Amino acid sequence: MLRLLVISVVLFSVVNAELARGFAYPLAFSAADAAASYTGLDIASVVMGVRKLGADIAWIQLLQYYGTPEKPLDEDRAFQLSWDMTKYLFGAKIDKEVCFTAGCDDKSHYHPQIDGGVYPLFLQYCYRIVALDPSYYFTYLYGGGALAWNLNRPQEALLLLEHGIAVLAKYQHASVRDIHEPYWQLNLYVSAIVYRKSGDFTGMLSLLETAVGQPDAPNMIKGILANIYQKQKKYTEALRLWINIYDTNDLSYRRRAEEKVNELKKIICINPDFSIA
Repeated sequence: MLRLLVISVVLFSVVNAELARGFAYPLAFSAADAAASYTGLDIASVVMGVRKLGADIAWIQLLQYYGTPEKPLDEDRAFQLSWDMTKYLFGAKIDKEVCFTAGCDDKSHYHPQIDGGVYPLFLQYCYRIVALDPSYYFTYLYGGGALAWNLNRPQEALLLLEHGIAVLAKYQHASVRDIHEPYWQLNLYVSAIVYRKSGDFTGMLSLLETAVGQPDAPNMIKGILANIYQKQKKYTEALRLWINIYDTNDLSYRRRAEEKVNELKKIICINPDFSIA
């Protein structure tokens, strides 16, 4: 028994030493955290030396959380939604009133991600991911965009982005990637949100246009800008963006992008033989 205890202590010390070398930042959790129920899983990923894998799992769980309706649905609506989701995943045509794409602001659509609830724990789920891996900066981009434009909580978006800027600066020496790469992108999002809050639509639009031109721009942000273009009757610009989204082969946006491309083709009356296929 004593020998087993000694071996366990030695192994634990070795794992901790490896973790300290790869991750100089601590894993901090509070019982009040929205993701507190995942604390055991996250600590296990640290102890086992798979912290980045743990962050990937946390990312998937964020998407599951954001994609699950919060408002109660009647039995018929729940069945219809599940059937529409099945058809959507297999690429079949779904009802026009249903849209699984974050960023669509058409009020005639039922949005499982948005109409299903306000997702009050969204910010905490983002914090959980970056607590495991602060360099997981797509969380800052995606989370900031969702909070600011989809969930209409720009203040929380600013908190997440400013947290990212501060944490990345603090632990830049421990990162295995170029830590300077995302700084200007995060500040770009902060500026766009500040413009939105101040009512400076022109300034916000200009910054969003810069944001979508970057390789790491989430399709959600591209969709938001495309919808803005369409409202402004800038149909050619909107069409280019939806084609770009389609070409990323992102399953969660592919069907929506195809529908928008076909819609915009009819609006601007381009060659009917034109196809994105």
